[in-house]
Amino acid sequence: MTKHTPGEWIIEPYENFDQIAILGMDGEGSRVLAVTDNNDLEDKANAQLIAAAPDLLEACKHVGDQGCLHPKWAEWGISCGGCNPCICNDAIDKATLTNESESK
Repeated sequence: MTKHTPGEWIIEPYENFDQIAILGMDGEGSRVLAVTDNNDLEDKANAQLIAAAPDLLEACKHVGDQGCLHPKWAEWGISCGGCNPCICNDAIDKATLTNESESK
């Protein structure tokens, strides 16, 4: 699995304050992950969600580590798609780049 930019992701004013940037701290400074309009509330809300992504990913990993709560599904090794651990693991799969999806 390819790693995302680690560390805290923050939102900062960008250019002449007409835009905001989502920055990831990678140990060598900051990396601009995305830039969006600073005057649009939906763009600001999206930026906040993106900036929270590393924290949300870690929270999902903690819940997903519990495994499927339905014995038959867990026995088969597949997601039931309905219990909290399976919902979190499905979200992790959607949010992370695996070796298979890297080649697409």
